[in-house]
Amino acid sequence: QRLLAAARALPKPEDILALARQRLDHAAHRLNAALLRLAGEKRTRLASATTGLSPHLLRRHASAERQRLDALARRLPHVARQATQPPRQRLKQALQRLQTALLHLTQGKRTLLARAAAGLSPHLPRRQALTERQRIDDLARRLIRAGGLVMQPRRQRLEQATRLLDNLNYRAVLARGYVLAHDAASGALITRAEPVRGGQRLTLEFFDGQRHARIEDSSHADKPRDKTGNSSGDQGQDSLF
Repeated sequence: QRLLAAARALPKPEDILALARQRLDHAAHRLNAALLRLAGEKRTRLASATTGLSPHLLRRHASAERQRLDALARRLPHVARQATQPPRQRLKQALQRLQTALLHLTQGKRTLLARAAAGLSPHLPRRQALTERQRIDDLARRLIRAGGLVMQPRRQRLEQATRLLDNLNYRAVLARGYVLAHDAASGALITRAEPVRGGQRLTLEFFDGQRHARIEDSSHADKPRDKTGNSSGDQGQDSLF
């Protein structure tokens, strides 16, 4: 196909002949102009020389010049044929070489195609596909096994970090029955009983939610406590709700 495309890209024989013909016409035009100019010069010289010549000598000289010009005119078609013949021959030789090259290329491609077809069989692609599938399955198993080996220590470290985070989380403390007390107005955490006054509103944070409360009495904050944690003279506990 590349050779055919190259052959189509070559100029046509008639185009080459037309170019040569144009050159020949241009040369003929120039030759005619040169002949006319030469004839004019000869006539001028002849006219200048006729002053000292006899009419008989002039006629002989004119006849000789006319014969020479006629001979040049007769040679002009032969020269034109010789000028156009070599390009036509070269074009024919190029076309013959191109046809020969196309035949050789076609034969070579047919030979390669026959060899490739002889080496193929219906079972060969199936066998190759089966081999590749087995290799891919083996690689998949190795990848899963390697992934498990890599992820196991990381999973263990993650579980340990999760347990440590759960132990350090304050909500784990709340799950054991403790409560966080915040001032309802400012949201500040209350850690001591002395600043708490009667009527102060609190927000109590339990493990599973929040509740609002109001201090009804803070007199117990000034009473001394015994070793058991109860205030003296009062065995009960004040209500926060």
